[in-house]
Amino acid sequence: MDQLVPFEQKWKILAEQARDEAARRPAGRARDAILKKAESLERSIAINELLNSKTLHQPHSK
Repeated sequence: MDQLVPFEQKWKILAEQARDEAARRPAGRARDAILKKAESLERSIAINELLNSKTLHQPHSK
């Protein structure tokens, strides 16, 4: 049976793969699109980490 991989780790792997592929491509639209995908994945990871942070507090109701 395949081991379950957290989606955050999958996103990190996909972002690394995209950056590696972009490094092998010449400058241009295709490379820019791949870099945009990597940046989007990295942004999603950062947002997810922020939302799941222990230091993030819920608002107090009055």
